[in-house]
Amino acid sequence: MAHHYVVTAHKPTAVTACVTGNFTSPSDLNLILAKNTRIEIHVVTPEGLRPLKEIGLYGKVAVMKFFRPLHEKKDLLFIVTARYNAMILECKGKGDSLEIITKAHGNVADRIGKASENGIIAVIDPEARVIGLRLYDGLLKIIPLDKDNCELKASSIRMEELEVQDLDFLHGCPNPTIILIHQDLNGRHVKTHEISLKDKEFVKIPWKQDNIETEASMVIPVPEPLCGAIIIGQESILYHDGNTFVAVAPPVIKQSTICCYAKVDTHGSRYLLGDMAGHLFMLLLEKEEKMDGVMTV
Repeated sequence: MAHHYVVTAHKPTAVTACVTGNFTSPSDLNLILAKNTRIEIHVVTPEGLRPLKEIGLYGKVAVMKFFRPLHEKKDLLFIVTARYNAMILECKGKGDSLEIITKAHGNVADRIGKASENGIIAVIDPEARVIGLRLYDGLLKIIPLDKDNCELKASSIRMEELEVQDLDFLHGCPNPTIILIHQDLNGRHVKTHEISLKDKEFVKIPWKQDNIETEASMVIPVPEPLCGAIIIGQESILYHDGNTFVAVAPPVIKQSTICCYAKVDTHGSRYLLGDMAGHLFMLLLEKEEKMDGVMTV
């Protein structure tokens, strides 16, 4: 005799990624939650979070980022799925007539290549000129952001650094410039690469710093006017901009590993750091103006 067992299909509940920004309108502060194959859009109100819309995707969300092109008043949403399908989404309409539009999409996978054991890293240039993807060891994929292009096409740049812990784009650079933490037999190091969008290759190394803390694992780019980057380790915090080098070793961060951060100020003076034990720390960059008007840390 045949038996049928019927249960209710539940929607995913585990949050795999989240971002905040102005997605539904320039004045709305939105929280976007990715729950496996679904995306929930919320708006922050005085009464709390209010759900606006929920959409399903044909794929599991691996990375989700907000960015804002020049001359745009709202943020766009960039998503990469676990099978390397990339898309840029835009929200149009108001109230109950909200509609999510796919502005551009494409598959950025390679037929060959070793998927990185450290997972997918997606970073976006502060001036929205290019998207960088680390999907495979030894390769950086770049997607130039063209306003009129509806297809996302990725080009690969070979990197000497095989084991990359983290990377991001620097602020205040004439050409897109990445900063990365990589590891080799001698330890962990910081290196920057300037990218030529015309030639699709690295053209020079603006600056680097060898032999930083062996457990350094996070890069935080600092906005203008300071620029540079903060390197977070297990025992120390380092600020470097190619000229200025400042390191501190607060005992309180040794208790657990720093795993996330949030920028408090638009000019990048204060940052909230969170560790795996649930503690929150405030990181403050003390600025000093020199005689020539240049700001330093």
